[in-house]
Amino acid sequence: DWWWYWGDNQGSQEATNIHTFDISNSEQTVYTGSGRVAGTILNQFSISEYQGVIRVATTEGQWARWWMEDPEPMSSSVVTLTHQVNTSTGEQSLEEIGKVDGIAPEERIWSARFDGDRAYIVTFEQIDPLWVIDVSDETNPTILGELKVPGVSTYIHPLSRDHLLTIGLAPANEDGTGLDWSGTQISLFDIGDPTDPQQADTL
Repeated sequence: DWWWYWGDNQGSQEATNIHTFDISNSEQTVYTGSGRVAGTILNQFSISEYQGVIRVATTEGQWARWWMEDPEPMSSSVVTLTHQVNTSTGEQSLEEIGKVDGIAPEERIWSARFDGDRAYIVTFEQIDPLWVIDVSDETNPTILGELKVPGVSTYIHPLSRDHLLTIGLAPANEDGTGLDWSGTQISLFDIGDPTDPQQADTL
């Protein structure tokens, strides 16, 4: 419906609608609520459910900026939501209960992964930052650590509590900027200390 909102005084309406369903019964799918978060998600790894809490990694400001004279900088967030029921109407909804925003202004998310009570996201403009985010308190997601390394990761795979494997692109230039689209880079990250993530090896 993007064209319908063209020129809307409330902005570009850049948002993601989320609908949840209970599929525990193989013979019946049950709708359990809907909600909305600002920005757009990258792929299926940008959304997760854990112990009844929905976690979403989004980037705002990606769309519509190409024809704006002075667009707001892109910025990313991790948002948490829970199911709520209106006692008067019985309406089911997803309501935001926590958020960490303002992540990597001017950059967008290139990969994301939720693993239990942690979230990992990679943003990129010139140098690839890996962000480690604590989502154990769903009402107060917190950035634990950040690491800037050349290249960019487009897929994140948790190997263990202490290590991440990522797949992506190597830097194009000796100063670590740009991307070399002609090959694939695999990286191993040591996150044993989530406040100080380190790149252990690359191939």
